[in-house]
Amino acid sequence: DSLLADINQQFGVSLNKRLALPTDPSQLLPAVGLDATGLNLRQHDRLLRLTLPAAAVSPQAFLSLLAETLQHKYP
Repeated sequence: DSLLADINQQFGVSLNKRLALPTDPSQLLPAVGLDATGLNLRQHDRLLRLTLPAAAVSPQAFLSLLAETLQHKYP
């Protein structure tokens, strides 16, 4: 979970849900999904939800910053 901790530090987002993957494949989130309030990630056997701080950054800006950070840290 060090990547999530890095994201948390970098962007001030909070992990608010940690769910077991459903057994029904139709219920799976995409590997990365973005909506108006946050980011959905699938990591191994868990679904992770990162929420954006209210009115801090737009989802598009957050995703751009996240991509830049990941490219820099994990080239």
